[in-house]
Amino acid sequence: MSNSLEDVAGALPKRGHVLLVEDDEPSAIYATAALRHFGCEVSLARDGDEAVNAAMDRHFDVILMDYHLPIRSGVEATTLIRMAEAQAIGQATPIVGLTASSCGPEREQCLRAGMDDVLFKPFFLADMRQMLDRWVPVQHAGQ
Repeated sequence: MSNSLEDVAGALPKRGHVLLVEDDEPSAIYATAALRHFGCEVSLARDGDEAVNAAMDRHFDVILMDYHLPIRSGVEATTLIRMAEAQAIGQATPIVGLTASSCGPEREQCLRAGMDDVLFKPFFLADMRQMLDRWVPVQHAGQ
């Protein structure tokens, strides 16, 4: 019986493709590891413009959007993504805001911009799992 990383990763349930929009390197590393732990494929964008371009170029099962980003904020990027989705035929991608501010205005601004949920940083693995269970269910064989 092999205990290689590939064998362990192959045993995880598959969840789908996540766009992680995070400019802070330690936060990006931690969130990427957490998402991969839960069976997600992860693409990374470092600013709001990269996020908008990535969302327009390919399908993601969920977008995790940091609130504070260079070039274009997470709120601005979400607004642009939602405007583009409104013009296209198809279902809107769930967008979950990431913010270190658990009180008041940032959470409300995220939701008003069209984000579906907010995850507060720093988050625990259980928080990430709950969010994924809500927005990106486990894909069973044959899906």
